[in-house]
Amino acid sequence: MPAEPPVLDSSAISRMVLLEDGWESVDEVIQRAEDHDLVPRSLEFAKLEALSSIWKHVALFRKLDLTRALLLVESLSTQPINYEVADDALMKHALELGVRHRHSTYDTSFVALAKRTGGMLVTTDEKLSKIAAKYVKVLLV
Repeated sequence: MPAEPPVLDSSAISRMVLLEDGWESVDEVIQRAEDHDLVPRSLEFAKLEALSSIWKHVALFRKLDLTRALLLVESLSTQPINYEVADDALMKHALELGVRHRHSTYDTSFVALAKRTGGMLVTTDEKLSKIAAKYVKVLLV
């Protein structure tokens, strides 16, 4: 039984919303959290990154039409995820992690959130998962 809600990074949210390979694992994490009255966490800007992934599937990959894409955008706000705003302390910690590991602060923000909250980080990013595993439990999907 998880003690704290999991932290979903943008790659995990995008994978779930777009039903890409491994989306079931992300959905299972959310269901397990809900079974224990927990709401998964993420950062507010993860929705914008997921929006960018949806755009790529419409404009570049031509895997989605605009009507379907607009429905996916709506689903970003209806997912049972608590989107948090990064405060100064979280951003400073993300910067420290980013400098230490030579990795983008965008990604290390999710590691900082998982460290702060004690939640497991759920990601599809293998490099980020290796960094995060030094600090928190990680699920690579």
